[in-house]
Parts: sequence; structure tokens; C-alpha cells
Amino acid sequence: STLARETTCEPIEADAALARGRILMNLGVERRDDAQVALADARPLALAQRMWPLAVQAAARVIYLEGTSDAAPDRASADHDIALYEPLGRSLRGDHFAWPLLLNNIGVVGMAAGDASRALHYFQLAHAALGQIEARFADVQASTVAGIGLGHDELRRLAAVATRKARSEGHSAVGV
Repeated sequence: STLARETTCEPIEADAALARGRILMNLGVERRDDAQVALADARPLALAQRMWPLAVQAAARVIYLEGTSDAAPDRASADHDIALYEPLGRSLRGDHFAWPLLLNNIGVVGMAAGDASRALHYFQLAHAALGQIEARFADVQASTVAGIGLGHDELRRLAAVATRKARSEGHSAVGV
């Protein structure tokens, strides 16, 4: 992202910050704070450039990090970010991965907080939103249905089917 800053091109800088945050999240727990900083940097850059899906995608990941930390979950910050980004995500039109990702991650935060009804509600919303976009996001669909399925036998069966489908198409079942 240093090169992105040198270009002074904010859309590139926003994309780079999101990519950096995603990479850092995948490097493990010890990089969560660095990931959160990178993703938090991406949000205002994306908003300034009216890159709504990128802003919502970065927010979804920040919310996940805020609400699921083993050390000290910051649910107040997660709830604040949810209040800000849920309406923006809802307004996205077209084939956007960001909206179902946000809904899924709100569900994950609900699970982490022990609020099964909230988690189930958001997993169901995410599943419905995923039905509106292309099949290339089958990996997120599998993760979302798995979240829903934690409490329901029929949905557990759907989660297994979605996971097999995602894997057969070369995707891994991920939710963040």
C-alpha cells in the first residue's frame, strides 16, 4: 500500500488497504490488529471515492474483527459500525459480495456474543442476499448456510450441500 499512496490515487489506495487487511487477517491471530488498521484505513478512502461495495466489505471485516476477538471483543464498536454500514450495504444494487458478507459477519458477531437468535436472523438474511448474486460466491454461501445450520437439522443438510458445491467449484468455505 506504500506504492498505492505514492500514486496519490485514492481508489488504488482504498483497494490496496482492503487487500492488505484481507492478507493480514489470513496470517493469523497475531496480525488481527494490523488487519483492523488496514481495513479501517480502507473505509474512508472508499467512502470518499463513492466505492460503496469496497467500504461495506472493509466494514464487514472490521466488524468481524471487533466482535470476535478472543482477547477483548469490542462489541460496542462493532454495534456502532453495524449501525453505520448496514444501511449502506442494504442500498447496494447488483452483483455485490459486500452485502451478504456484512450480514454473515454480523451473524458471526452475534454467535460470538452468545445471541443465537440475532445470529440466526443475520445468517438467514445473508443466505437470502446470496441468492440474488452470482454463484461465484458459493464459498460465502456455504459459510452462511453453515452458520444458519448450527441450530437446524434441515439447514445443516443445506450447509453440507453448499460446502460440497463450493469445494467442487474450487472454492473454500470461508466467511470473512
